[in-house]
Amino acid sequence: MITATDLSRTYPDGTVALASTNIAIPKGQFVALIGPSGCGKSTLINLLAGLDQPTVGTANIAGRSAMVFQEPALFPWLNIRNNIEFGGKLRGVPVSKRHEQSDALLKMVHLRRFADAFPHQLSGGMRQRAAIARALMLEPDVLLMDEPFGALDAQTRSLLQQELLSIWQATGKTIVFVTHSLDEALLLADRIIFMSARPGMVVGDVLVDAPYPRDVYGHPFLTSLHTRLQDLLEKEVAAVAAAEHDDGWMPPLSVDTAFGTGEGI
Repeated sequence: MITATDLSRTYPDGTVALASTNIAIPKGQFVALIGPSGCGKSTLINLLAGLDQPTVGTANIAGRSAMVFQEPALFPWLNIRNNIEFGGKLRGVPVSKRHEQSDALLKMVHLRRFADAFPHQLSGGMRQRAAIARALMLEPDVLLMDEPFGALDAQTRSLLQQELLSIWQATGKTIVFVTHSLDEALLLADRIIFMSARPGMVVGDVLVDAPYPRDVYGHPFLTSLHTRLQDLLEKEVAAVAAAEHDDGWMPPLSVDTAFGTGEGI
């Protein structure tokens, strides 16, 4: 469904954000992209979405895609129903069909009572649910999500994680989900792609073979996988910190001693 071949992105100032990245994602898979800040996760998803162009390589999606950002970016002058229907209107979908589709989507994201409300009248979590519904209105084959829950409080984030799982299980969409949270990746994804410190490249790719709903700390496989991925994350975060500090800076503890090597991922 999604392929990236020898994908690289170098910016005009010489910054290499992404280097020699190759991935293949089959239809219906829920993939989490994770790694330290600045590792190229957002660059990769923007290249997949066509919002940016690679310096080298190719990125392809077999079908229509839709993007969900960290900020919902709803039109403040439109009510929630009209926000959701906007993509359908641009595509020339008849009014009656748009209403039918938005009714189903409002039900799916549990916002039927707020169809006539405006974005400023909704909580952050409700606005993000509306943004997901708006993306689904485009009838995408692939849903690209760039830290969609990153700005939410912990309780709202937990609720939306469960909402997204329900939507994925009900629709069978292919999802690529960028997150900084290892726990979130393990709770949601059936595959985790781990990216290195800049220049970003894939250094870990693992299937999460555990049933839903998940308890990261109550399932032996998830607990073990969390430990291995946390080891790798600590190493990459230390690499980012070293690059951002003066020459000669050392982390408080040796990463290899404190966190292991991350091998075997």
